[in-house]
Amino acid sequence: MDKELIFDDILKEKARCEKLILPEDIDLKLKETITSLPERKKKKIDILQMLHSICNIGVIIKKSGFVEVTAFILILIIIPLVSHHYLNKANGEYVKPPIRNNLKLLSEPDRIIIYNKGSKFELEGNDVNSLKIVELMNERIDNKISTVKDIIDDTVMKTIEEDGIGVEFIYENEKELNIKGDGFIPFKYNKLYFQVTSEKYGNGQGSIVHCMQYGDKEHYKDSSRGPLKYSSDLVNLVKIVIAEQKDTKEAEYVPDFKNTMIKTNNSDMKEIAKQIFEAWLKCCTDVKVAEFVRISEYKINKIEIGNGSLDNGDLNNYVFYVNYSIKPATDKYCLAGNGVKDGSGWILDSVYFVNVKKETDYYTIKEMGTSPIDITGITYINEKYGFSLTLPSSWQDNYYAEEVDNTIMVHHKATWLKDGGGTLFTIYPFTSKDKWNSIGKLLEEMIGLEKIYENDEEVFGFSRPTDVQYDLNDEKLHSEYDSLGKDIDEIVKSFKKIDK
Repeated sequence: MDKELIFDDILKEKARCEKLILPEDIDLKLKETITSLPERKKKKIDILQMLHSICNIGVIIKKSGFVEVTAFILILIIIPLVSHHYLNKANGEYVKPPIRNNLKLLSEPDRIIIYNKGSKFELEGNDVNSLKIVELMNERIDNKISTVKDIIDDTVMKTIEEDGIGVEFIYENEKELNIKGDGFIPFKYNKLYFQVTSEKYGNGQGSIVHCMQYGDKEHYKDSSRGPLKYSSDLVNLVKIVIAEQKDTKEAEYVPDFKNTMIKTNNSDMKEIAKQIFEAWLKCCTDVKVAEFVRISEYKINKIEIGNGSLDNGDLNNYVFYVNYSIKPATDKYCLAGNGVKDGSGWILDSVYFVNVKKETDYYTIKEMGTSPIDITGITYINEKYGFSLTLPSSWQDNYYAEEVDNTIMVHHKATWLKDGGGTLFTIYPFTSKDKWNSIGKLLEEMIGLEKIYENDEEVFGFSRPTDVQYDLNDEKLHSEYDSLGKDIDEIVKSFKKIDK
């Protein structure tokens, strides 16, 4: 707005204070003060309100008998102060600073669940970040909240939770929200949900981020309540908490028995078995191991060289049976297996069959399971393209092979069933050298395709996926996928051409 126009309106408003005795050059002083303000957009109403304050104070000064000089000095002091108050930047406009909300309608929950695009984790209610989240959430609520015209149930909530970032307050004891405002309908709840960011609807007015949902211990219900004030401080805090949680999870790991190895000159198969299995159990006591597999103590009760009715093998490749007991480090331990829990927290008499193989100077665990292990492996045969692969027996019921666009894709079965991912490797049959020269060599450059077999007519290629094939937040599937992946090189080496 033009400064001259602002000044003209201010002079008109100043005329209202006819009884106020001001210095003769006050018009000039006012104009100079306004002109010196920063080059910003100015709302006429803000400047006029500024003059109201000045004139009203001036009238009081006159009635109190102060001299003209005092009034003049106060005007010069108040103009910059009031203008600073009314000219704060918010979304490109200069408006009054928001009044901080001191309502404390929401008490500290017993726990808070943070949702991040479908994944989630928990915070204790007395966690320092939880307390700050509650404080910022309270600042979003005022007495103008009403019922939104929508319908909320568990199905709708599932969709909301998978969109952007959300925060859920969980209370063991029922609470009531009752705001003294126009048309507010009180409600009781055991849980509250707040969408913090939304990829689908954005963060503008009318978005789900300006509403909250409520429910009892079992279900969400009724309609959303809003509008809530937007809080960039809350958004930033929750993003920091998510980043901290990610760093913590990355610091944890799930030990893979296939990484267990020992070096020994001992030729006693039972002693080798004891040493290598104890090395595996010791790995599981590491404080950095994920809680669902971490143990605090262990005992090896019995070891026998045996493999049921199958071949036991020899010193370089054999199977042993072990009976052992463990004590989980936390109550979150959930590794699948057998054994019986006792009253002191131990899991007693778990059993495994373990395949140990000597590679150069080291013994390693190749397979481990609750059933006898066939050390000859599983033979996969593809009759259409005439080839076979030998898979470890641990792959039994854990893989799925399918033909897709003239390729054979081999997946981790559990991940594939969950979301259609989990590809471990792909075999590419090229039925002619021309196809290899025109397509295969291009794929060598694009996806790192490797030639694993060729004859006078055919060429077979192999590749691993070029992207992540599992949910990074699903530790169990992540661990299973990685464990199978360690066998791929040996599987590819087992490729054999057979008659169609």
